[in-house]
Amino acid sequence: MISKILEWDSSFFGLKIARVDSLSIFHKQHALELERLKKKGIDLVYFITNKDLNIPYEFLEAFNGILVDQKVTFAKEDLLSKPTNDFHIELNNQKLVSSNLLDLALLSGKHSRFKIDDNFPPNSFKRLYKEWIQKSLTGDLADFVLTYRCNDRILALATLKINANIGHVGLLAVSQDMQGKGIGRMLLQELESICAAHKVESLKIATQFANKKACRFYLINNYKILSEELVYHFWLNR
Repeated sequence: MISKILEWDSSFFGLKIARVDSLSIFHKQHALELERLKKKGIDLVYFITNKDLNIPYEFLEAFNGILVDQKVTFAKEDLLSKPTNDFHIELNNQKLVSSNLLDLALLSGKHSRFKIDDNFPPNSFKRLYKEWIQKSLTGDLADFVLTYRCNDRILALATLKINANIGHVGLLAVSQDMQGKGIGRMLLQELESICAAHKVESLKIATQFANKKACRFYLINNYKILSEELVYHFWLNR
């Protein structure tokens, strides 16, 4: 079990936040660690564990714990190398967040734990995803930002970061009125083509188990489940 104070999260949300990673069978050491963090004045702990760890109800109740995410990470190694050549798909080079892009970023996080958990300060979810798309546009969180544009309207968004020959999809969303028309599949193919051109060995995408539509979409496109995690929020001083 490893605990770590999260400086960025603490500053952004105006809370003292820590993270605990545990893959072991639940035991009283977990309670002792949360008690230690509580005494240090930590407000919130992200508790990350594998999907098989059973946390007793009385433990959740004692430390104000709630299950906020069943995270599923998909991965694919046999990446498509052929681009779509669809002229609607553009490599975005603007640095400012338009209302159109922000709407798509927020849509990509509709199942996010930061939206589900209403214990965060007001407007936290929107601020976080605005920060995410802004830093993606400036290159801090993404190497590539793709958009699908039609009649001066951006209908879809995808961001890609490449680290050590592994591609990571950050934000991916298609406007609700255009879903089911193959736009998401074309964006995914374009991302795979970029990865193949950069000798990327695997492309990873994380989503929530509750997002059934996204999970089916990745499976249909030959992505396999790489890992599954449970994420709890423990509000120690509430």
